[in-house]
Amino acid sequence: MKTFSAINLLLFWLALTNVVAFLVFAWDKFKAGGSGGNRISEFNLTAIGAVGGWPAGLLAMLLFRHKTAKLSFKLKYALAFVVWAGLIYAAVLFLHH
Repeated sequence: MKTFSAINLLLFWLALTNVVAFLVFAWDKFKAGGSGGNRISEFNLTAIGAVGGWPAGLLAMLLFRHKTAKLSFKLKYALAFVVWAGLIYAAVLFLHH
């Protein structure tokens, strides 16, 4: 059985959270289009970005034109970038020591 290194786990986490972020933004856009049902909260959209899925969340925002006109959400997502970047920086520091 092969064990995963810390870098492999980090890359897996980033891939997983980016896929989830993209799908969650797409689902919320679909729900916003009039199909009804429960929407994804802005807190959850921002949180998935902050913990790793920020790049794919931004891609989905631009691709689906979702939440791009709402300044308050863009500011929250910018703050999520700061958290995301800090976590990436901390992970890189951890992996190099």
